[in-house]
Amino acid sequence: MPEKGHAELLISLLWWQQEVLASPARFKAVVGGRRAGKTRLGLIFDITELLDREEGSEAWFLGPTYRQVKMIGWRDVLELIRLAPWLLEGKPNVNELTIPIVGRRQLSFKGCDQPDSLRGPGLVAFNFDEYAFVRNRLIWEKIVRPMIADKKGKGMFQTTPSGREHFCELFELGKSGDNPDWESFEIWTKDAGTVDDDELADIKATTPADFYAQEHECKFLSYEGLAVPEFSPKNWPEGNILPMEMFEKMRKHCTVWGAIDWAKSTGKTAYLEAFIDPEGRVIFTDELSMPGGAPSLVWEKISALNPAEMVVIGHDAYAKESEGFSVAEQLQRASRDDRGSIRLRLVKHYARKADAVSFLKQQCLPGFDSEGNARLPKVMVLEGRCRVYVSQMCKLSHADLEKQGHASQGIRDSFDAGLYLVMRHVKAPAVVSQESDVGRTIKPRDTSDEFESVSGLPMDE
Repeated sequence: MPEKGHAELLISLLWWQQEVLASPARFKAVVGGRRAGKTRLGLIFDITELLDREEGSEAWFLGPTYRQVKMIGWRDVLELIRLAPWLLEGKPNVNELTIPIVGRRQLSFKGCDQPDSLRGPGLVAFNFDEYAFVRNRLIWEKIVRPMIADKKGKGMFQTTPSGREHFCELFELGKSGDNPDWESFEIWTKDAGTVDDDELADIKATTPADFYAQEHECKFLSYEGLAVPEFSPKNWPEGNILPMEMFEKMRKHCTVWGAIDWAKSTGKTAYLEAFIDPEGRVIFTDELSMPGGAPSLVWEKISALNPAEMVVIGHDAYAKESEGFSVAEQLQRASRDDRGSIRLRLVKHYARKADAVSFLKQQCLPGFDSEGNARLPKVMVLEGRCRVYVSQMCKLSHADLEKQGHASQGIRDSFDAGLYLVMRHVKAPAVVSQESDVGRTIKPRDTSDEFESVSGLPMDE
């Protein structure tokens, strides 16, 4: 490695960045305030590790999404190369997002929203940029970690805090001193020396205290504003929206279910329709929002959609009475009158709200097979459908979950209906359920078809 070039890289670092790089720890967890210089630190970490290794080595710079990596990491590395042109050996490849470094080495930029692209030779180094915002912790555990094993590669995780989840666990590991391979670092925005004190004072005066503490003082808050931040309204593989062409391949293998969140005449009743695949994946395909009222009128609107083979309903519909019958019983009667021998099975499901939402959050994340290939999340929404449900999933806050009665109307009715279906079909722990003794039993569909390992879709016939 050219000593002069290495010195040029270190001169461009802030005092706290030099301290992080000087640490002998194999894995570094860095929590920093906004604009503290985390991204540049990660880039120079990757480059210096590359230069310390044999020719032909590769390092990765990873971010939450491909778009973020291209907008931020790629822009910053081009600026570094302008300051130290001796680093470059060939031309940067903007299509592949790769930088050729002297000695046939390579720095590659990857988005964690495209896990299927995270394949390649062994790595000597990696840096996760804004790791707290990487949706799936398994990308580190099942993909990146094995890729550094043979070369004993080194790694850095740096981010602004976002709740107390997977990055917080790594940060606490580095602080504990229990594992000498790990060390943690914390740098507030005001201490980094990158933002004027007057500017920070103005931000603090116009920003909620807890938000300022998280964004600029590295506080791991015990909550986040959104109840289900894991749900993304982007098309797969970036999010939980299922493209129509993928759905058409899957639908013949699915059963049709519905879910009702019942409301009295003063509120709104929400109905969600979903296709359930053989793996228990819930794909929301249609929705209705209607005034609460007579169950027969509600059923009339529901029956105009795809004929659901079973319907899930909240347990409170068994307690709400009208004309001497519970709402659930009246819906059963309406479905029998309308459909003859094909009747509904009403399933009531309930669990502690906090447990149910915690379980839902995990089902919004993509799964991985034994080889590390990404699979569809267990919760999906068909492209262009269920706009109210998608809106509530994206906007619902923790405070909204605590609201009861009239205060919750129009805020989480579709969300609650969807929660019933997820808790019914995905193997949720500690869920109490009861199926009413009406309707026919649905025979399992033939699941002998082979499924693609990456997408989970049936193989083309």
